[in-house]
Amino acid sequence: SAVCHRSSCSFHSCPKPYISKPDAGERLCQGRRCAEYDTEECCEKRSSCSSFSCPKTHSDHPEKSEKLCGGATCTEAADLGTCCLKREPSCLTFQCPVGYKNHSKKATQICSSDSGMCDSKDGLA
Repeated sequence: SAVCHRSSCSFHSCPKPYISKPDAGERLCQGRRCAEYDTEECCEKRSSCSSFSCPKTHSDHPEKSEKLCGGATCTEAADLGTCCLKREPSCLTFQCPVGYKNHSKKATQICSSDSGMCDSKDGLA
């Protein structure tokens, strides 16, 4: 009797926004060659950056909701640079407007605006 050999999911090309499942090499496609209908078995959808919370040293990337993490779950190690922007290390570069003075902790405060620059509530007394 003939034995039907099924292809390994490691040969399946996952369409965007999918990536191969971690155990794709142990999974099998339905036929001798992998096809589009094998995507559910072989691939997992990449998570959106919108599910990732940036740490206080970073702010949300302006296009965060449109960006995808590297895997099915966002992690700080893999996705921080994709989903977030590093904030200025301090508000030292913030220029206070006329009529305001520098905050006494200006040099040690982490900036808090989404643009990565200090905003008035951090740089002002």
